[in-house]
Amino acid sequence: MKKNFTTLILMLFFLWQLPAQEAHIILITDANRDDEQFEFLMNQGFDVTKFWPGSLSEAGQDTIDMLNAADLVIIGRSPNSGDFGSPDKEAWNDLTVPVILNAQYVARSNRINWFNSTSAFHANEEPRVAYGVAADPLDPIFSNVSLMDGDSVAWCYAPHDFIDLDEATNGQVLVSYADTIPLVVRFDAGVEFYEGSGDMPAGPRTYFGFGNDNTEIVNFFPLSKEAKAAYVAEIYRLLGQAIEMPVFSTADNRVILVTDTDRDDQQFEWLSRQGLKVMKFWPGNLSEASQDTLDILNMADLVILGRSPNSGDFDSPDKEVWNNLEVPVILNAQYAARSNRINWFNSTSAFHANEAPPVAYGVVSNPSDPAFDAVTLMDGDSVAWCYPPHDFLDMGPTTNGEVLVAYADTVALVVRFDADIEFYEGSVDMPAGPRLYFGFGNDNTGPAYFFPLTREAKKVYLAEISRLIDLPEVPEVVFGAADFNVTLISDDDLDDPQMKFLEKNGMRVTKFWPGSLSEASQDTIDMLNATDLVIVGRSPGSGDFDSPDKESWNSLTVPLILNGQYTARSNRINWFNSTSAFHANDEPEVAYGATTMPDDMIFSNVNLMTGDSIDWCLPPHDFLDLDSTTNGEIVATFADTVPLVVRFETGVEFYEGSVDMPSGPRTYFGFGNDNAGPANYFPLTPNGQQVYLNEISNILDADLSVAKTVDTDFLLSELEYSVTTATLTPDFNPDSLSYILELVEDSNVVTLTAKPNSEFATVVGDSTIDVTGGEAISTNIVVTAENGNARTYEVTVIPYIDPTEPNAVSGVTRQLGLYPNPAINHLNVVSDSDISQVDIYNLLGKRVMSRKGDNQNKIVLNVGSFEPGMYLIRVDNGREATIRKFLKK
Repeated sequence: MKKNFTTLILMLFFLWQLPAQEAHIILITDANRDDEQFEFLMNQGFDVTKFWPGSLSEAGQDTIDMLNAADLVIIGRSPNSGDFGSPDKEAWNDLTVPVILNAQYVARSNRINWFNSTSAFHANEEPRVAYGVAADPLDPIFSNVSLMDGDSVAWCYAPHDFIDLDEATNGQVLVSYADTIPLVVRFDAGVEFYEGSGDMPAGPRTYFGFGNDNTEIVNFFPLSKEAKAAYVAEIYRLLGQAIEMPVFSTADNRVILVTDTDRDDQQFEWLSRQGLKVMKFWPGNLSEASQDTLDILNMADLVILGRSPNSGDFDSPDKEVWNNLEVPVILNAQYAARSNRINWFNSTSAFHANEAPPVAYGVVSNPSDPAFDAVTLMDGDSVAWCYPPHDFLDMGPTTNGEVLVAYADTVALVVRFDADIEFYEGSVDMPAGPRLYFGFGNDNTGPAYFFPLTREAKKVYLAEISRLIDLPEVPEVVFGAADFNVTLISDDDLDDPQMKFLEKNGMRVTKFWPGSLSEASQDTIDMLNATDLVIVGRSPGSGDFDSPDKESWNSLTVPLILNGQYTARSNRINWFNSTSAFHANDEPEVAYGATTMPDDMIFSNVNLMTGDSIDWCLPPHDFLDLDSTTNGEIVATFADTVPLVVRFETGVEFYEGSVDMPSGPRTYFGFGNDNAGPANYFPLTPNGQQVYLNEISNILDADLSVAKTVDTDFLLSELEYSVTTATLTPDFNPDSLSYILELVEDSNVVTLTAKPNSEFATVVGDSTIDVTGGEAISTNIVVTAENGNARTYEVTVIPYIDPTEPNAVSGVTRQLGLYPNPAINHLNVVSDSDISQVDIYNLLGKRVMSRKGDNQNKIVLNVGSFEPGMYLIRVDNGREATIRKFLKK
């Protein structure tokens, strides 16, 4: 009997000490906004199920039983508080399972009734960091928490929501903020939540509130790593398990990127892509900053001083404050690192190396260091490090730091510094926390380039970040399209809008024209094959891609995208069994693509219409007609037979009987027109641009991101003229392309000022028109959008006409008769010179009739179908034009 009793006790003990991975937690959530907490719990080894029961008072007994059978129920931050008022509150409070509640608004007395308060509120951005005070620092919840001043802990990040509790509670308050705001409260089973509550829990409860839902970005798991350690400890307590150290991933770490401009955005996006919580922050003059600012910096898991701030912001007395921060700090800026600035190196020699070398190679001092575990080193100790334009720092004679990577012997690339050791002998300055110099970027030539690391160097960067934030292992780097190099094949500036798009999305783009590839050197072939992606732009002539050049292009092993419809034909590079590429020009206004595979990743971040349609590109259009089969995978088409996106596999004929096949992956992504009006070589709509970036990411096996689109707006917002009493017909409308500007007496010169609708658009055209000679003068105002698409506005300036002359007209043709005027069915036009062309416009500037005059001096026009109103008629004799008005009754 005693043996059986002992066995029972041991069984109960082992059941009580369940391993974390066997503990089943149900996370109550009705949205994906609690997913960050879900992933954190999963990382701890718990078995977590997301579940939403709806109205619990109406749920079946099966639902109640399922909840009670769990080891722990956590009510997340995302559910609406209205789902926890009576009669549902009673059902929740009657659960016998341990429950944690995260939501401030749910905890109120008019909801689940854990606190005698209805005052939950949005604190939003202040304070940037909320500090909690521990009521009992010896409580096991703080066993893995570093308390400051014995009882204080950085708790959560803004934006905040809080519940204000100015009434007594029967719960045990473990952590509070600003005296009356509870952060962690425990409630015992069978005890009223507060005196007079009427409600009590049937099982143990913990309020662990956090998160904000008021500002643009919902913030539903904003706990610091210290607070997360307390959270995990409280979960283990409720599970009846021994408290273990929390497991942190990149997502649990907060990085502050110190920058005063958007030029560090490429690094910001890269850090975010690795899963780190990144906040851009500029504290200004740190020696004059408030304690709150210092707390924000010290509470972060890592501070990175970006490349963009001016080095003058890091000299004395600011350098002392920066160096006194206890948080780990990475410094990117060469000029800031100098002895006359933050004083990490005994050197004032930072310099612009600019365009040489094409790639800077770093020499690794200790190849066995864990920072290089994922890096492919050449010759045992060399690694391609960064691209031009370059800035470098000559590190000086000696350093107390550990030099991991150097360029050209004396140029520091990566240097580690230990806390409380002078940066160099005689420096006087020393860091209060670990430091890392990881310098890169250039601000001297052309566009500033502030994150030029190769992918191998980025592996080292993430390894060093992981070391500084104490991750148990270095995660694999997540690469986006911005981490790759692209060669854009173009022989002029007509593909520059596409180049701008690629650069806007972070890619390093080299524009290159190899000429006849069949005659190019092996160095050229090697250079093309060494890049990450080759894009054959729209502008090169298709004749540069027929035999024998087509064979050279198709033999490249590098992934390649082709934009040119004419180039893709069978008599050129031979990707399609068709010679029919054609100019569709100005119709349709927007070409819509039909997706043959709407679930393909290429359509991520895109809203498809009616399930399979997408607005694709703007006119003028060129298309390739494909009336035969292809071995390629057709992803999108226009008008059935016109391919828009087609993928081809390596080593497979482009079509049966083609003979030609690619030596690397290929995608046809055709667009652009070179026939009508201004050439338009990147006409993709914003949706089309997103699809294009997705396909580039697909080819590169890169992480998807939201495209930074080039602007497509080519409209005018205003058309102003200096003669205030002149008359513009019609009234200005951005969609009207033709205008008549009639001047007043003695006003022979007018200045036109055209303003584009978009800050990215450019306007070209005559601004000052002089009609002193008495002739009407027309001028074109061309608005070009950032994507290269253009629109032309025509303004015809008419000099003053003396109204006492019944047949007075503008121009040399002084005799022009219009009768009857007003006209009903027919309008007779009689001139003293031969008529070559007649055009009629309505007052919206739209041409409604165009007739050849056959060089006769009289023409009869049928205007019977015109809507009643005023019209403009333009009569051209081949040398000059005369413009008059007539009325249609």
